[in-house]
Amino acid sequence: MKYWRGEGVWMLCLLAAAIVMGCASGARQGSKFRGNLKNTGEFEVASVPTGSKVKWRFRTEGWVRSSPVAGEKALYFAASNGTVYAVDADTAALRWKTRIARHISSTPAVYKGRLYVGTDDHKFFAIDVATGKVRWEFTTAGQVRSSPTVVGNTVYFGCTEGMLYALDAGTGKEKWRFQAENGFSSSPGVSGGTLYAGCWDGALYAIRLSNGQEKWRFQTGNLIVSSPAVSRGMVFFGSTDGNFYAVDARKGQEVWRFETGDQIVSSPAVDDTTVYFGSNDGNLYAVNWGNGKEKWRFSIGEPIDTSPIVAGGVVFFGAADGNFYAVDTATGKELWRYHTRGRIYSSPLIHNGVLYFASRDGYVYALK
Repeated sequence: MKYWRGEGVWMLCLLAAAIVMGCASGARQGSKFRGNLKNTGEFEVASVPTGSKVKWRFRTEGWVRSSPVAGEKALYFAASNGTVYAVDADTAALRWKTRIARHISSTPAVYKGRLYVGTDDHKFFAIDVATGKVRWEFTTAGQVRSSPTVVGNTVYFGCTEGMLYALDAGTGKEKWRFQAENGFSSSPGVSGGTLYAGCWDGALYAIRLSNGQEKWRFQTGNLIVSSPAVSRGMVFFGSTDGNFYAVDARKGQEVWRFETGDQIVSSPAVDDTTVYFGSNDGNLYAVNWGNGKEKWRFSIGEPIDTSPIVAGGVVFFGAADGNFYAVDTATGKELWRYHTRGRIYSSPLIHNGVLYFASRDGYVYALK
């Protein structure tokens, strides 16, 4: 079910805003959670992986809940036992591993020779990507389950005690902090000088990058775990109230909402026409980004709490049933699946034509 408000006026405003906001620069593709600064989960690829060949599997010492990210020729990921790994993206040869915590849920971000990652031990680290040595660490007020975003020379992330932090990426010195009414596990999306993040108090916050001041907040009916995607002048995100929202990025006003049958913790992927997201009701939804109308749904009968990516006309995602799926964006039909022996929490990454993801079975997979 959808709720639509003020179609004509809103669309004119949003199209104008999209032109302005589309000029924002992004992180290198695949170097952070959701692939880019705007968290759209869209990957530009020369060829789409077919899933027909397992290139390699890498066994970790603890299963991987977070998602892999890519550097020039290396893949980086953090395991549940607090170890950060760097492996050769082509061969899976271990380059280094560094244990920094008892547990890690956060997905790292790679930027200018450093890897940034938070831990459940109330710490945030900068690690040298070549050696695995810790360059600095910062103590936070709570667990860091939010995945960082780096813009310019500043790294942004949240913690479970309601803080959003802005740190100097080179030194780890705090620039500002923002205090909300509850915790953050949502990972910030950035566009047009504004940071967007969902909070456990049920609000989506828009914060000025420059000084940490609140621009607006949009209230939903329950906590927000989903990381917002910013595209075409709108912010797209789900809430555990079961609704998926499109909110005007500049004004913080609702444009439309789409109702599902259960909580939404999945972060959306957005392409030129469509928003894709999972729900704990067992469906992956494809919804028109402009008006919130459903195009199709793909049902698996198990919660879809991972975050899909979209590339070359295919949506890729893992699920609680241990399967990794590829679905046609035009029809919603399954193209292929790959079965693992554990639940999949990790969201996928495409880098140089290879699809990477992790499973609770203790392996990181590379599929061609």
